[in-house]
This record gives sequence, structure tokens and C-alpha cells, in this order.
Amino acid sequence: MNREELMAAMRAAPFEMAPVTVPGWGTFHIRELTAGKVDKANAKDDGDSMRRNAVIVACIVCDEKGNLLFDADSKDDVEFLIGMGMSKLNLVLAAVNKLGAQDPGNSPSAASSS
Repeated sequence: MNREELMAAMRAAPFEMAPVTVPGWGTFHIRELTAGKVDKANAKDDGDSMRRNAVIVACIVCDEKGNLLFDADSKDDVEFLIGMGMSKLNLVLAAVNKLGAQDPGNSPSAASSS
């Protein structure tokens, strides 16, 4: 495979996505973190791991087409997510960590063990 073929393949499927079910929130989609989004989350850390986690959640929660539903640059969106229950945010973060580590036919489900 040459460079152009590889880049075309990467553009065709840029993000792994999966539906996630969180009790009380229902089912929505998450998408894989990009390296740029990880850098953004780390830059907003300031020693505040909850803020960093909220930024990561804002960077991964999306619709079924991969369009993000939150804006990680929006103070209001990040503050809203910080106000959510930590256990539920952790379920979303755990699900995104499983993306790519699963068989292609399996999708992570945060509520699958409950």
C-alpha cells in the first residue's frame, strides 16, 4: 500500500464508533479520540482531573454519523458535564477505552454489566 492508498483508507473510516448505554441517560454514540483531542484534554487539565474527563467526554459523545454533540471549547458544555455524576462519566470513558480493543462485531456498552 502506498501513501495515497493508506490516506484514502484512513479518510474513508476515520473514527471507530459505538453505541453506549448509560443508565438514566439512555443510548447514544461515542467515537474514538483523536490525538488532537487528547492534546486538547491534557491542555485543559490544570490538575483538575474532573475537568479533563469532562473535556474528553465532550470530545467523544456524538450522533450516529459521528458529529460531536458537545463542544469541548465551550465553558458551558464542559461545566455541564462536570456537573454530571462521576460514575456515569466514568462509564462513558471506560467505553471509549474499549474502542479498537474489541472484535469488530462487538460494541462497548457501559451498562452491559449491570
